Amino acid sequence: MSLVGITGIAMYAVQHFCFKYMVMYGIGSFWSHLCGIRTPGGPHQVSTRCTFRDMWREFDKGLHLFLKHCIYIPICSTRAIWRVILGTFASFFTVYYWHGASESHRDWAMANCAGVLLEYIIYRVSQTRFIQRFSIFLFQICNINLQIAFISHGTGQYSAAVSSFRLVDSLKRYLLVQLRRCIPNNQPNLL
Repeated sequence: MSLVGITGIAMYAVQHFCFKYMVMYGIGSFWSHLCGIRTPGGPHQVSTRCTFRDMWREFDKGLHLFLKHCIYIPICSTRAIWRVILGTFASFFTVYYWHGASESHRDWAMANCAGVLLEYIIYRVSQTRFIQRFSIFLFQICNINLQIAFISHGTGQYSAAVSSFRLVDSLKRYLLVQLRRCIPNNQPNLL
């Protein structure tokens, strides 16, 4: 089977699982609401999330709250890196054990734990002064190259140069907004 076929089957399986989960939680939430019991919100569509952290936060909100308040925060009382790793590992070990402690669950939990920890490490590295300066420098170089490309691509007339600068400015504003949305200013907790 081709890679495209395998990817399609995996995507279908994820969508099927998510839809089934949304229906199951929707029915339970409906009955709870009728009985006057407040429950966490329903799961979000996992294919619309771009990070492991967001997927774990938004998919099963009740599980997220339990893991966060009963396991992760008590272990991570300080933000030392070894405590964050231990708290993340303990949270995913709990999920692994709860689901039956089989070999496939172990692999699934380890892959998700590695994804969350990798995102955390990338976030911590991206907050260093060197990387922030380098990213600003790289952005300025890309901005200059975009301006040169737009100006040299035009006919050399004044109106083409002005419209090129306006396009570069709007692209720059758009990229900055997208960058600010993807990288939060603060990250209070990992899970």
